[in-house]
Amino acid sequence: MIKNDLKNKNLDWYIQWTSSIVLIFGTVLTSMNLYPWNMFFQFIGLGGWLIVSIMWRNIPLILVNLTGVITLLIGIIYWGLS
Repeated sequence: MIKNDLKNKNLDWYIQWTSSIVLIFGTVLTSMNLYPWNMFFQFIGLGGWLIVSIMWRNIPLILVNLTGVITLLIGIIYWGLS
C-alpha cells in the first residue's frame, strides 16, 4: 500500500506543485487569449519553478526558468508602460 503522508514533504514539493498548477492556469488563459492575465500566471509559475531549481542546484532548470521569468517580466513591464 502506498501511503501519501504530507508531513514528509519538503518545501520544494509544495512549491513545485503549486507552480505547476499556476502554470496550467496560465496556459489555459493563453489559449483563451486572456491577455495580460496569462502573463501574470505564467510569471508566478515560472518564478516558483525558478526557486525550486535553485533549491535543487539544477543549472539547466535555472537557465530555462530564469529566461522565462525575464521574458515575461519584460512583457509585463511593456504592457504596463503602454
